[in-house]
Amino acid sequence: MYLNKLTDDQKLAFLSISLKLINSDGILDRREQNAIDMMRIEMGLIEEAKLPTGSMEDILSVYDSNNSKIYSFIEWLALAYADDNFSGEEKKIIIGQDTRPSGEIIKKGATQIILDAYNANPSSMLAALKNFKQLEVNNKYLFLGDMFELGNAAEKEHQSIVNYIESNFKSNIFLIGENFFNTNTGENILKFSSFEDLIPVLETLKLSNANLLIKGSRGMALERILDLI
Repeated sequence: MYLNKLTDDQKLAFLSISLKLINSDGILDRREQNAIDMMRIEMGLIEEAKLPTGSMEDILSVYDSNNSKIYSFIEWLALAYADDNFSGEEKKIIIGQDTRPSGEIIKKGATQIILDAYNANPSSMLAALKNFKQLEVNNKYLFLGDMFELGNAAEKEHQSIVNYIESNFKSNIFLIGENFFNTNTGENILKFSSFEDLIPVLETLKLSNANLLIKGSRGMALERILDLI
């Protein structure tokens, strides 16, 4: 789904790390091999190619954008779960890299989640939204929480984020927190003054093959959404 967005060098690096991943637990499952074969086809790497070697840092050095990291991490996560066993060694390879994308990528069933609920300011919020917009996936959902410690600029900065959202996203938009609640929005945006007000909606939300961006300041604790979807 995402691998055709990578550069040629990134595709080779992706495949090199993917092979490390499926062999990390010492057991090559048929489902993992099938997944690798499908990835090769998607990337146009049917024939054997010379793959980069060396340290993980060296191999990952070709990843020069957050988008390419996100594309690869989503696929690596799916590959790790191919045999229904996300082992400790696989976690070290996927999660333990300095070049991981901003936020944490989580898979729940067929739903992909970018969780970045530990820091938020106007620049990082806008960057996250721009990256999410560029992802060529369907069924996108936004769950955004207040940005704290903005002082007198809070009203202006939250409205600026809302203006960007309204120009670039059409539906499945959830804003949480008093600052976002007080912004001027269209009817397509759902606003909640507190997380507790959001809970009844989350409990009835039926997600299938969805792609979520969850972002907000640490004090909003939006990771709680994961327990309710």
